[in-house]
This record gives sequence, structure tokens and C-alpha cells, in this order.
Amino acid sequence: MMPNHHVLEEGGEIPVTTADKRYREMARAYVEGVRELLTPSAGIAVRGAPPQAPDEVATIAERLVPVSEELTEMMQAQLAAADPQARIAAENALLAKALTDLRVCMHLLDTAMTAEGGASPSARGEPPPDEALDLGDLEEHLGIITGEEATGSIPVRGADVPQDVLQARAQLNQSVTQALEDITQRTGNLSQSTFAGLLALGGAELARAVELVGLDVAELLGQADKVTRLYQLFREFVLHTYKSLLALLGEQALQGIAQQVVTWLNQVKRGPQVYDWLAKLYETPAIRQEVTRMIAQSQVELQRYLDALREVKALDETHRRRAELIEKLVRGLKFFSSVPAVALPQGRLFMAATYVILTAYIVLTGADYVDAQRLRFLDRVPGVPQVVKTHLTEGQGAEKSERAVEGGE
Repeated sequence: MMPNHHVLEEGGEIPVTTADKRYREMARAYVEGVRELLTPSAGIAVRGAPPQAPDEVATIAERLVPVSEELTEMMQAQLAAADPQARIAAENALLAKALTDLRVCMHLLDTAMTAEGGASPSARGEPPPDEALDLGDLEEHLGIITGEEATGSIPVRGADVPQDVLQARAQLNQSVTQALEDITQRTGNLSQSTFAGLLALGGAELARAVELVGLDVAELLGQADKVTRLYQLFREFVLHTYKSLLALLGEQALQGIAQQVVTWLNQVKRGPQVYDWLAKLYETPAIRQEVTRMIAQSQVELQRYLDALREVKALDETHRRRAELIEKLVRGLKFFSSVPAVALPQGRLFMAATYVILTAYIVLTGADYVDAQRLRFLDRVPGVPQVVKTHLTEGQGAEKSERAVEGGE
């Protein structure tokens, strides 16, 4: 069972498949390995244990490598699941795993540099990179990976509950407008950060970063001067971070996606504000008009409006939570530009390539949430128009859009 996939339905418990059990096992093994590796460095007392010796850190990391790799593959496979909730959960789990793998590679580099007397943050008495870059709560991310992070639908209670169809229509219209604006604004804020990072590159450097996307970067990472056990493991988890991000988009047509990011970058560079650019790209005014027409013409009973209202609010909330994970990744990926070249060749170029991938994902997942017709590349989330249509179209109310957004991340 993938993270946050409901185990109960009306009529009983959903059977747990062999694949579900395997995922649970791998997620548990990954989380336990990460905790064993990272919690001492985070200052959390583990039965009074002293900091690990470098060899011990390397041994733990070596056990974690195949687990991390298999878990990413399992999450990626779930992006094609029939259940939209499973797809939503898999995307969030991949984001959380990219953040966690990033933390692991930061810790491995810090340990390697300290072991050889280098000027690592810990050796200088400074906070580790994950704290300096504010990557958020480790346990929260591990909970998203295992599905234990508490989530829920957004109820409509008390005075907020419309008492008749006219009130319900007005409130649903307001919630749709708010959700479309929120999703576009969050997407704009996130993409503005990554666009700024890409604009800081020279033209030749950006072209090389785009060329790198989708290629096998393992060979590039393996050309470093530092070839000790810990440095090799550091580069292994750099690669795992990269693969978690690639998995969000899939490895088909990545070069085309990367070139599209350059096109978007040039459009933004020529003047329009990112929010306005996105509104035009997504065609949100037309989406809003179509949904407004749908609401006005629907003749369904009050409860169907209430169901649509709850799920539109829930959809907005799931995007907010996803945006928080992406924002942490945007900050965290800056780490690669500061890694010494002897440990990570072309670190700045590698960071630029990850920014290209993340920019594409930011724009495309926003499009998925608003059902932008021109950008149906991901098509994993029943977006705002689809949620409304499912509930307000005669004869479709019983389907309930598979409770697509109930449960959040």
C-alpha cells in the first residue's frame, strides 16, 4: 500500500496486495536506515550513543543505498496507479524522499570532510547544511514516505455550511476562484525562485544544464578527485536525490521538457510578471468562466454542492502542502553549488540541471491542479474543474470523483 492510500471503504477493508506489503517493508527499512544515520547528527539522543565513527556512517549508508534505489522505483511505478489518491501520495512521497536523500548526502559529505580534517560545517562549529538551508522537519518527511503523516479532508462545518442551493452555488464559486488563484500564486512564487536561479547562469552554462537533463549523470559524478568510501557514498546519494526528482516527471521526453523550460524562461525574462504569465499559460480566466457556467446550470441537490465545495477546498490544501515540500527543495538544491569540485565535479552545473527539472515539475503540477488544457503532461490529479464537474453533473454524483483529493498528502 502506498502512503496515504485509504485502507477502509464502505463495506470493509481493502485487501493488501503483495506490492503493498513490499512497499511497506521498503519504506520501513528506508526510514529506519535514515534515522540510524541522521538522528545522532541532529542532536537527538539515541540511548546516549556517541557520534558515529566515519566507518560506521559508511556502513549504514551502504546498507541504505539499495533500499533507497528500490523505493524510488516503487514510488515511480505508483504514479501510474488507477487510484488518483495513490498517485497524489506517490508524488508527495517522492518529494519527501528527494529531501531526505539530500539530507543524507549532506551528512555524508560533512562526515567525509571532518574525517580528513577538512573545513566542513561541523568542523567549524557551524550548523550542518540541512539546518542552514532549513529543509524542514525530518520526521514529517519520513511520515509522508511511510504514509503515517496525519492528513484529512477539509470539512465544511457550522455557519460555513450553505443552507440552500443558492448559498451553495455562491460559496462554491468563491471557493473555486480562491483555489485557482491560490494554486497559480503558489506556483508563481515557486517558479520565480527557480527562474531567478536559472537566470543567474550564463547562456552557455544554461545550455549545458539543459543538455545534462535526462542523460546518465552517474559518469559525471564518478569523475571526482575524492574517491574514498564516504565520498563515493556521498555522490551515490546525490544521484538518488536527482533520480527522485526525475521520477516525478518520468524519463520520457525529458529533453523536450527541459527545452520548454528555456522557452518559459525567455518569456518571463521579456517582462510579464510570473503570476500573469502563468494565468495566461494555464488559461485560468477561461477555466473560471467555464466552472461558473457549470455551477449556475447544475440542477443537482444541495448535498452534491456541499461535496464539491469540500473537495475543492481539500484540493487547494493538498497543493499548499505540496508547495511547502517543493519550497524546501528549492532551498536545499542550492547546496550543490557550494560543494567543493574535488567532491562533486561541476556542482554548479548539476544544481542548474536539478533546477531545470524542478521548474518543469512546479509548472506542470500546478497545471495538473487547475486542469490546464494546454499542459496535460502529468494528468495525475482530478483538478478543480473536474472535481466540480463530477459532483454537479447529473448521474455522476455517486462516483464522487473517487474521493480524489480527500486525505491531502
